[in-house]
Amino acid sequence: MFLGSAVTQIMQRSHRFFFYILPPFQVKLVTGDFGQEVFCVRATFVVLTLAFALIVTGCTKQSGTETKQKTESLCMPVPVRHYQWEERARSITASVKGIDKIVAVQIDKELDVAIHVTNFNRFKLESIQKEVGKKLKEAFPDADIHVTTDKRLIKDLQRLSDEPWPTDVKAACQKKKSLKEIEKKMKG
Repeated sequence: MFLGSAVTQIMQRSHRFFFYILPPFQVKLVTGDFGQEVFCVRATFVVLTLAFALIVTGCTKQSGTETKQKTESLCMPVPVRHYQWEERARSITASVKGIDKIVAVQIDKELDVAIHVTNFNRFKLESIQKEVGKKLKEAFPDADIHVTTDKRLIKDLQRLSDEPWPTDVKAACQKKKSLKEIEKKMKG
C-alpha cells in the first residue's frame, strides 16, 4: 500500500498520464492534473503478456532480409570466372625466377594468386612476392590482386581452382563467398 501511495504522489507532481500495475494485476491510469483515478481496468497476466508480445514482434526488424540483401549485393551481377585471364596470370607469374607452383583464380575483378617457393629461393620470398604483385598489377590494372605464399591458402585456392565453375547462380555466389574468405586470410 505504501508503494502505491508513493507512486500516486509522484505521478500527481509530474502532471502526466501514467499506467501502473497493482498486485492483483489491476491496471490504473492516473492523471497528474486532478490526482483522481480516471480509468480502472482489470486484466489478466496472459492478456498483458500477449499484448506485449504482439507489440514487440510487430516492431522488430527481421534479420533474414538483411542476410538475403547482403548475399544479393555480393552476387548482384552473377559472378563470372575468367579462365583466360587466370592462364595469363599464371604465365606472367611463371616468368619470375624461383617459383615452383602457381595457382590463380579470377572471379569478376578479384585476382588471387598463390605461389609456392622452395629451397634457397625461400630466402628471397618477400622480394619474389613483391615482384609477382608488381608484374600482375601492370598486366591487370583494373583487377584487385592478392598474392600469397601460405601453404594452407595455396591448398584452399587450388581446391577452388580445380572445381568447375557452376552454372547455378546460388552455387556461383557460394564460390565467390569462399574466395572472399580466402582473400581475408591473405595479407597482400
